[in-house]
Amino acid sequence: MRRKQEERRAQRVERLFLVRYQCPSIGEMDWEISPIRNLSGTGLRFLAESDYPIGVILDLRLQVPTVEQPLVVPPTIIWKRRLSPSAWWDYGASFGRLPVSKRKAIVGAIQVFLPGQDVFPKRTTTRT
Repeated sequence: MRRKQEERRAQRVERLFLVRYQCPSIGEMDWEISPIRNLSGTGLRFLAESDYPIGVILDLRLQVPTVEQPLVVPPTIIWKRRLSPSAWWDYGASFGRLPVSKRKAIVGAIQVFLPGQDVFPKRTTTRT
């Protein structure tokens, strides 16, 4: 289930980024291109025509304005909903454990559009 904006750990940017992806784990080898609805340091929301199962890992290429080459990231689909009456699906995907360099590149791109805001999720600890 998706969290409300105020409950989210990471700031999101809503800009037009395109993403290229495929899903070899289910036999899909053709590359698709889709728009991203929003992007954060922990994941993304994007549109796709294909119906992917929850939990599937995509082979994804993310082009952001702060790096020359697309970032290769393996997000996991964590939620989906059908956009009726269209044939499109709305997906939420988590980046999981990305290498620090890739996460910094994504956060750097977000900071271009949200200057002065902390876009990386804060770690909270509780003492017992």
